[in-house]
Amino acid sequence: TGELGDYPHFMLKEIFEQSEALRQCLRGRLRHDEGLAKLGGLEMLPKDILDISRVIFLGCGTSYHASLIGALALEKLARIPAKAEIASEFRHRNPVIDQATLFFAVTQSGETSDTLGAIKEIKIKGGQTAGIVNVVGSSIARECGRGVYIHSGPEMAVASTKAFSNMLAAMYLFTLQAARTKTLDASQGAKYARGLSAIPDLVEGYLTSNPNIDQLVKWVIEAKT
Repeated sequence: TGELGDYPHFMLKEIFEQSEALRQCLRGRLRHDEGLAKLGGLEMLPKDILDISRVIFLGCGTSYHASLIGALALEKLARIPAKAEIASEFRHRNPVIDQATLFFAVTQSGETSDTLGAIKEIKIKGGQTAGIVNVVGSSIARECGRGVYIHSGPEMAVASTKAFSNMLAAMYLFTLQAARTKTLDASQGAKYARGLSAIPDLVEGYLTSNPNIDQLVKWVIEAKT
């Protein structure tokens, strides 16, 4: 009960911790005066970004759904062809690996077996890999050797809400880094950086405004696919 604090259940705690988790992910990674994102763990120079022909995000479950949004953002802003793939399907189809493609392994735990298997296969075939990972020192983080730690903290509930939000934040940071090299000038980059910096406060403001989330959940449950 002590871990729950004032929350009635862990899912609600997970939801309300998003704003602080996002601050941890973004902290120290934006240069507002230059409109840049700095992701030291990626070890990518502007030349390296220009050499990328496309980006593929690999994930399972929550990580895959975050990747769908990240791929859309990267294509739209940085104009780099991008797509999300389900890691379990990717690893078993003997994919063609292009050395100019950057493969991101997206995972909260860093131990997702299908994603780890996909990364090992890509490396065997000479591909470029990087991680978008929460758990420091995890198997996928070690296997990739470079990447972005999302700093979402311990997972409180299976829905992995904080990790989902922080995966997107990390993808948006990479998108800004790539876009400043390929498509955006300094003022455009600064505008994007300000927008990213505002997200934690916007999330916190929404969650503390007593939103009618129960009604939203009802609409989702009753929606027809």
